[in-house]
Amino acid sequence: MIWLAFIFALEAGFQSTSELMFTAPGWDGGSLRAGYQIESPYVTLEAAGELFDFLQVGGSAQVFFADTLGWQYAPYDAHFVFFFQASRYGFTVRWHHLCIHPLQSEDRPDVGFLLGGGDTISLRYETKIPVGRRRAK
Repeated sequence: MIWLAFIFALEAGFQSTSELMFTAPGWDGGSLRAGYQIESPYVTLEAAGELFDFLQVGGSAQVFFADTLGWQYAPYDAHFVFFFQASRYGFTVRWHHLCIHPLQSEDRPDVGFLLGGGDTISLRYETKIPVGRRRAK
């Protein structure tokens, strides 16, 4: 049994969002609604510590990039995740916190931004069902 392990991961990819809706109060008391189509590359860095093969504590930072000049990308949004979970006999109890922060100094109408977050508490059961076996030679 390994009593302590550190887990690290780096991921890069491309996310295509069909439409992001932004609503803000208008100057006339009404509301201004605009839709943004965001297609952006992202980078995610994850780290966790595992204790006694069943307790995990960790987090991740995911940064999204927007095309600013047609050929240059700049960070505009970051999603941070912190979690604690305990797993045993196929069951996992998990607390998960997500917070979303803009990385730009002002709201750009060509990009928009997200802001917010929340907590999730969950119970998960996972099992594996083998279908067929290989014959030993």
